[in-house]
Amino acid sequence: MGPPPSKRSAAAAARSARLKEWETAIAGRGAAEFTAYTMSAPLAVGQLLRHAKFGDGVVRELIEGNKAAVLFQDGPHTLVHG
Repeated sequence: MGPPPSKRSAAAAARSARLKEWETAIAGRGAAEFTAYTMSAPLAVGQLLRHAKFGDGVVRELIEGNKAAVLFQDGPHTLVHG
């Protein structure tokens, strides 16, 4: 049956906001600015990544020294980095 309409609309609004944030972060950036993601390479906030599974993303935050919060078109993911 699924969640009530108010919860569905809140989830849709959150997805829409994440998508807008992702689009803003990569707007006007050329394909050459995206680097292929590898677990061994260090990442920096604002860096643009191309992930084999998740697609294009932008590093939003470094976490615990070896993890990064990355925003992709389908939403945020936590990745390990060098």
